[in-house]
Order: sequence, then structure tokens, then C-alpha cells
Amino acid sequence: MSSEIMRRRAQYQAKLDEYEGFVFGVGVSAQIMERCLVATPYIDVPSDCTSITIHFSDTANKGLYSVRQQFFNANKQWVSYVAQTNVASDYTFTITAGRYAYIRVTLDCDYLDEAYIKDNTNNTYLWKGKNVV
Repeated sequence: MSSEIMRRRAQYQAKLDEYEGFVFGVGVSAQIMERCLVATPYIDVPSDCTSITIHFSDTANKGLYSVRQQFFNANKQWVSYVAQTNVASDYTFTITAGRYAYIRVTLDCDYLDEAYIKDNTNNTYLWKGKNVV
């Protein structure tokens, strides 16, 4: 077994307990990727939220990246999918207030502890990694 596969397996195992509900090794579209990716669980979106920022990677070490997020209604049925390519480390976008109840995002597993999803409207984190204060 290659050392890269062993490294990823150890990394996933170490984070499984810390990040309950996350799916390691896949993006939100369930495609297995070459990079070490993780899909978040369903994360609540406040009904008055109109702007979200996703902080997902360390550009000094990772370079450009494609951000992928899916939105769901209150029944967790898929509503919309957004992908932005060639993004550095933060991706900010606007949404219609009350349109979505949940968001799921693909994040870089290597940078999960420093990643976050922020509701800019209410200046609160929807989710944040363990090293985000």
C-alpha cells in the first residue's frame, strides 16, 4: 500500500471522532476525488441569512481550489448546487433569505481544523473547525 493512501487513512481515522457526521474521502457530489476531501453533514442556514463565506483551504500550501456546496430545503431535499472554480481560500456568495434550510460543503481534509462556514448576515459561524476561535 502506498504511503499516501496510508497517510490519508490515518488522517480520516483521527478526525472521525472529532467531526461527527462528516463523510471523509468524498465531495458533496459523492465522487471520489484525488485530493483529500470531506463532505460536511447538513448544516442549518438561518432563515434571514443572505450572505455566506466558506473558508476552506490554505492557499500557501494548496493553491487554487474548487468550492462546492449544495443547498437543501427543510425536508433535506436537494434544491440547488453551486460550484466555483479557481478560488484561493475564501468564497463569499449571496443567497435569498429563507430559500434554504441546510447547506453541505466539500472541504479540504488537510485544512479541516481551520475551515469554517460563516453567516455574514448575522456575523455567526454556521460551522467551524476546532482551531477556529
